[in-house]
Amino acid sequence: MIAALLVMLVGTSIGWARSSDQFHLVEDKPARFESCTFDGRTLTLGFFYGVNERVAPSVDTRHADKIVVALEDEVGRGAAPAIGLTGRATFRIFSADPDSVFEYADGEPLRCERPTQDPKP
Repeated sequence: MIAALLVMLVGTSIGWARSSDQFHLVEDKPARFESCTFDGRTLTLGFFYGVNERVAPSVDTRHADKIVVALEDEVGRGAAPAIGLTGRATFRIFSADPDSVFEYADGEPLRCERPTQDPKP
């Protein structure tokens, strides 16, 4: 019984941490993506958010030397259950170089995994 309560407490704590303001503890620090994968054409961005939070991932491809990403978020008012949610946004980028550089609007780089593809026989 105590073990079950401990497991539930840990699960709730993890959910609370994921739904909290963990990516920008200071009001002025922008939200960040949890994961990034780019295969040369498809950019997939992963993120965490809470049930009382509106998120909007975006990609700006207007720059010649980089692709700028952003994760806008807005936390609602009032009490909300401490549940952490995961999100994933997929963008198809037609004009990108396979070696494209990704960064946030503030200039901080975003490291993206680049899966290797087997050469066709």
